[in-house]
Amino acid sequence: MDDGAVTVVPAAAAVVALAILAAGISGRVPDLATWLAITAIVHRTGTVDELKVDRSFVAAVDRDRKAQAVVGATVELGRTLALEVVAEVVETQEELAEVTRRGFDVTQGYLLSRPLPGDELARFLATRTLERTDSETS
Repeated sequence: MDDGAVTVVPAAAAVVALAILAAGISGRVPDLATWLAITAIVHRTGTVDELKVDRSFVAAVDRDRKAQAVVGATVELGRTLALEVVAEVVETQEELAEVTRRGFDVTQGYLLSRPLPGDELARFLATRTLERTDSETS
């Protein structure tokens, strides 16, 4: 990653840098102190609300040590910075169980629903809320 990428997406670059280090991946991480400083600024200014974990990590988290390290570091970073942590593109029950076990706040993916237009989304959410309320009171 070059300095231009860090300038364009500083918060994402900082998260990636921390995850790489947590995973024990060797290599050159240029200017980590700058990335960490940018993360602190982003946190103090409240310009980031959530961290998203990419499908490649979600799909491998049950069997790949490095994916587990990246996921664990991202979830912990989210907790520490009071950010929501989102698992993207969850497609199987096994992935859902794993991200739930690991403490993700939000899960997205076709397992839960395909993308919906606004009017269908409102109906879907109303139904889900009713289902959850009904099951919680039973």
